[in-house]
Amino acid sequence: MEEKESAENIGAGGSEADEESSGEIMMPEDASSYVGSEWTVKALCDYFEGLGFTDISTVPCGPDDENYGMLIQELSIDDGLFGSGQWKAGESFSRDATITIYYNECPVLTTDNCSDFADILSDKDADYMSFAEEYDGRYVEFEAYVLSHITYDGGTSHIIDVVSGDYDGIDDLGISEEESVDGSVVRIGDRSWDNDIDESVEEGQNVVVSGKIDASWSGYNKQLYIECLSLKKR
Repeated sequence: MEEKESAENIGAGGSEADEESSGEIMMPEDASSYVGSEWTVKALCDYFEGLGFTDISTVPCGPDDENYGMLIQELSIDDGLFGSGQWKAGESFSRDATITIYYNECPVLTTDNCSDFADILSDKDADYMSFAEEYDGRYVEFEAYVLSHITYDGGTSHIIDVVSGDYDGIDDLGISEEESVDGSVVRIGDRSWDNDIDESVEEGQNVVVSGKIDASWSGYNKQLYIECLSLKKR
C-alpha cells in the first residue's frame, strides 16, 4: 500500500501569514481526495496535524462487498454550530474544528501484509481450516494461475481452482494434477450476486483474485475456499 506524503509535498492552503491572522486553515484538497487506499490512517492524521488541526477523530468501520478495497472510507468536518460534513478545496476552518476519519478496520489481506496468508498459499500441506476459521469473512487479493476450470450445466456453471504465483509453462495442469503442485489449491466461488469473474479463463492463465474467505465452504470443499468478487486475467 503506497502511503501519501506529508502536506508539504502535496501543497497546503493559504499563506502562513494569512492563516495566522485569520486563525483559520484553508483546505488544499476536497474531502473526497483522501478517500481510497493510498492513505493510511496514521499518515492522514499526521497530514491534518501538519496543516494545524488539533482535533482529529478516527472511527473504525467494517468493510463490505462495495468498499472492501478502501482503507479510508469517508471524511467529515464539524466546525462548531456550522458543521459542514464534506468540504471542498479552498474552504477555511478553525484550527479546533473536528475532523473525523472513517476507515476500514479490516483492510484487504495480501501476501505482503499477512504472513499467515502467504504461508497458507505456498504450502499445500498447511492447515487451511485453521486459517479459514481465524480469518473467516476477511477480504483478500492475490496473484495466481488457473490450475483447472470445469464447466457444467451446459456451460453456465463453473468450478475454478487456482494456485498462487505464476504458471511456469511446464507443469501439467488440470484437476488430476492437484497433488503435484507446490502451493495450496484454492477453490474460487461464484455465489456472490455481483461478482466480476472472467469465465473465459483457461488452465495456465495468470490471474488476479479478489474475494472473501469462507470457512464453512472451505470445510465443505475440503480446501481453502474464497468467495470470488473479481477474477481477472493479468
